[in-house]
Amino acid sequence: MKTKTVLVDASSAILLHKADLLDRMQAAFHLCVVASVYGELTDYQKPGARAIARGRRSRQIRIVTPTAAGGSHTLPVNLHRGERDTLLCFLGGGADFIVIDDGRGAGFCRRADIPYVNALLCPRLLASADRLTPTGARAAMARIADLGRYSDEVKHYAATCSDTAL
Repeated sequence: MKTKTVLVDASSAILLHKADLLDRMQAAFHLCVVASVYGELTDYQKPGARAIARGRRSRQIRIVTPTAAGGSHTLPVNLHRGERDTLLCFLGGGADFIVIDDGRGAGFCRRADIPYVNALLCPRLLASADRLTPTGARAAMARIADLGRYSDEVKHYAATCSDTAL
């Protein structure tokens, strides 16, 4: 049963698609993308565009619009529109956590205490939701690590963080 609503940015959606995990994420979570991310993925036919469009048609992925964010958060000025809108949507109460692979966006999440993971941690989330075996999760993490641009520090954290930290 799906219990959490998750906002996903474009680069994370692409990585999850390339690693064959987007369908599993749709099955485990209520996936949402902001309209600007949906447009970015589908207007330019990036990898995963068809899967995202198919997910939208089947209502496995919702397109959401950011609302005015409450609080005194000032977003970094150099964020891409998709990441900015994703953060604004979260701040407006649009999800339980974010999947974001943009370094500036992740840094903002840490400073603002916004729950987030990068795509590299999604296999671990799927394993904890019984959607992947531990062996399958390790293999999926290796695929994502090969596809993405992660520092050794980020890879080490993803492999060793506690399940409660997720």
